[in-house]
Amino acid sequence: MATNYIKVSFEQSLNMPGKTAIIPVVMGDNIMTFTQKINSYLQLSPENKLSNIELQVDGKILNDQQTFESIRFQMKNGETVEDRTTLAIAYPKGRAPSGCTIL
Repeated sequence: MATNYIKVSFEQSLNMPGKTAIIPVVMGDNIMTFTQKINSYLQLSPENKLSNIELQVDGKILNDQQTFESIRFQMKNGETVEDRTTLAIAYPKGRAPSGCTIL
């Protein structure tokens, strides 16, 4: 099975202008484990590490203890990394728009 990825960009109030992270998707990940992956990938210093975020992905919100499976995130089968990459936006907890649209 091919590895799938999420390309995360960051809502303006998170103060990470221009930063993006391409993170491998593990279906059992919840927002806390996924946040740790973002912090590790971006090599953020302890004072700049993200916490208390939610993720808008495929028109759904991943927050609290939900996993990618529980929000019914669909894995992709593609030939290239681009074909297997989903776009997402990280928001401070409670700030993701409730009327999400499919990205």
